[in-house]
Amino acid sequence: MTMKADLHMHGPIGFQEHWIRLQGYARHSRLELLVDVCRQRGISICALTSEEATIPKGSVHDRFWAITQEPAHERGKRKLWDYKPLGENVFVVEKDGWKTYVVNSQAVITKGQQHHGHIVVGSNQVPNMMTLEQTLDYCDTKGYVQILQLPFDANEMEAFLDNAHRYDAIEGHNAQLVLPWYTKHIPVVGKKFGKYAKTANKEAREYARNLDMPFVAVSDAHLFQHIGCASIRLADTAIDFTTEEKLLGTLKRSLKSGSFSPCLGYAPFREVVEWNLQVRVKNDIKNRIKHPTNVEQDTRNLEDGSY
Repeated sequence: MTMKADLHMHGPIGFQEHWIRLQGYARHSRLELLVDVCRQRGISICALTSEEATIPKGSVHDRFWAITQEPAHERGKRKLWDYKPLGENVFVVEKDGWKTYVVNSQAVITKGQQHHGHIVVGSNQVPNMMTLEQTLDYCDTKGYVQILQLPFDANEMEAFLDNAHRYDAIEGHNAQLVLPWYTKHIPVVGKKFGKYAKTANKEAREYARNLDMPFVAVSDAHLFQHIGCASIRLADTAIDFTTEEKLLGTLKRSLKSGSFSPCLGYAPFREVVEWNLQVRVKNDIKNRIKHPTNVEQDTRNLEDGSY
């Protein structure tokens, strides 16, 4: 028997009210949305990834906390699932006989790097802006899973590759990179969006092979319905679910040893393009009205993922 894990996903674009309304989730339990998609796609482990410069615990930027906060109209209703914390950074939800283990996760920003290329599974409270070596040391002492998401910027690549073997795996397939290979060759468009072409996945897998490292496939979902459209498959006996520490420890060992197989897939092209365009246009209009001088910064935030 096998099980699947999606080790890099965000849920919605953000848990702020305007993003929840924009994506049509305002009248739904966000936790139930997550669990339903995981059950449909056979995802047993789901890493909910926060990605901000600062992530105060108990805030909307703390996605692991925010996912458990029910909309006002849902509070007090009888739930169709059971929720149980397994530790500070893992909880399990059971619905219709299916268990989903939700694990806290973070895309960490390291000093001197603009790219959120350090994916940590096990916490979203890793300090940002440490050096890459300090971040690796910190996460090693905590026993967190560490995944290298290769940067698009060639100037940043060297630092990551010099430390690649300290990671448990490389992110070799991101389901959100849906643009065709020729995008990077289109004048103007290629410079801005070429890094989101499918060829970036091919290049990441080539790096993994050259480094003789395992690679994982992830959804990097920014819509609940995209969770699990790419994942990894493991033996169901490989992971010990009795405690948070054992879950993270056995997951880390499985990745490091390559005892899994990637399940490649892509989010629907039209949906990825639509939500990106919708967010860019609406956010740009809002900021031109309220904060005319912040438009450039806001667009940059959308591009680097710091929503």
